Amino acid sequence: MSDEQKFQYARAMNIAQYQNILWYEYLQALVGEEYFSTLPEYQYDSTKEPQVFAEFAHAIYRITHAQITNIVQLFDDWNNFRNIPLSDLFFSPERIVQFGLDTMFRGMTR
Repeated sequence: MSDEQKFQYARAMNIAQYQNILWYEYLQALVGEEYFSTLPEYQYDSTKEPQVFAEFAHAIYRITHAQITNIVQLFDDWNNFRNIPLSDLFFSPERIVQFGLDTMFRGMTR
């Protein structure tokens, strides 16, 4: 297998995993399990154009940005947490270094 073929295979696998997470986890959490169960089963169709329509892209951009809170939760190794205003972290990489990325990532997953 050539380097290009390996790249394309890895790219396809990453895209498939990303789409799976969006469809079965994010969308389900967004619309709720009851409505999600009424949607048709997703099936790949190679004859359909894979591009995202601008209207959908704009709508999802608005939805996801509306989900951002103004508080960042920080969790340390012992599950102690504190809330930091998001505005305190804008243009302040030293604050991110101070708290550490691990504490921020833990907070994002809660």
